[in-house]
Amino acid sequence: MISKWVGVTEFICSVETQSFTKAAKRLNTSTAQVSRKVKHLEAELSTQLFYRTTRLLTLTEEGRIYYQYSKKADTELLNAQSMLSQYQNSAEGNIRITAPTTYGDQIIAPIVNDFLLKYEQINIDLILTNQRVNLIEDRIDLAIRLGNLEDSTLICKRLGSRKKTVCVSPEYAEKHGIPHDLEDLKNFNCINGLTDYWRFKSGNVKVSGCLRCNNSMAVLKAGLQHLGIIQLPDYHLKEQLKAGSLIKILTEYEADKEGIWALYPNTRQPSYNVKLFLDYLIEHIPSSVFSM
Repeated sequence: MISKWVGVTEFICSVETQSFTKAAKRLNTSTAQVSRKVKHLEAELSTQLFYRTTRLLTLTEEGRIYYQYSKKADTELLNAQSMLSQYQNSAEGNIRITAPTTYGDQIIAPIVNDFLLKYEQINIDLILTNQRVNLIEDRIDLAIRLGNLEDSTLICKRLGSRKKTVCVSPEYAEKHGIPHDLEDLKNFNCINGLTDYWRFKSGNVKVSGCLRCNNSMAVLKAGLQHLGIIQLPDYHLKEQLKAGSLIKILTEYEADKEGIWALYPNTRQPSYNVKLFLDYLIEHIPSSVFSM
């Protein structure tokens, strides 16, 4: 078995130029290097490929046979490299993307739809889940994640940031009042999301209420229907705050902004398609979310 094609390219080039010196010039290397690699190839094959004279290289019969087959293999290898290069630089193929359920539905999915209208030869599997997906095992090309990152084995690119805001409807505030500090939250009906804790600058504060739901839109609707106080990322609240159907409270206690990230495995370089989508995502992510 020949070791990784060593000497084959030098052999083919020497046959076609009938000279180690001319082959070296074509390959941009030294004559000694070409000669050494051809000798290595002959030793691997236990076969003499050339009759050597001071003026000319002549193929042996074994060399002639080997050239016919190795030239075909070299041509196929070049074709494979060319096809791979074309694939890596063409907008076609599949992309598997995962994102959190609500954020993916509200922010990522519309961008995916517009992207697919522009690049009709690309297919996307968009997996919306709040479960932490293993990118390697599930063959995920790109993951969108929110907040603090825990997995240092992934390559990440910051897309923007979000801030969690506590707000309430004017109707609820008029009927029940509003908390004046974090300690006062225990006296109010707080609509919980995935956890029993809300995040603030000083740390996590435990809250409780009559409803707990793992869907941000359902929590938002509960707040709009005056059921209680809610804490949600700012991008969910833009229209409601502008319209006055919700008002901010406890703003002085708000935690610092959290990151919005695009991640991919460090075990492989992202494909051309993934790079294309990532650039498109950065360009089209809503300005209310994007913040570097």
